[in-house]
Amino acid sequence: MAAIDAAFVDPEPLVYLVDGASAPLAPFHAIRSDGEARFAGSVSAPRTSYEINPIYVAQPKRGDSFEHCGRRWKVEEANWLPAVSRWDVRVSDAGPAA
Repeated sequence: MAAIDAAFVDPEPLVYLVDGASAPLAPFHAIRSDGEARFAGSVSAPRTSYEINPIYVAQPKRGDSFEHCGRRWKVEEANWLPAVSRWDVRVSDAGPAA
């Protein structure tokens, strides 16, 4: 995984806030992916997700948020990827970072 991180991790760290917490977690790096989510038929929508190492966020969940690249991102869904031991965190754009 170190080689994959070295090749694909975004150099700008995330500042992650667990829903209900008063302070963010320590900044960390993740792999960002932009693509399309496909639905029944030919309907599709943009999809942004982040691959997050569980050493940084043990259990991401809907309602958490983070700042990255000047934007605030709201966690919509988190799925465990056993093949790489990482979280696939699907997000929505929640506007400019504070």
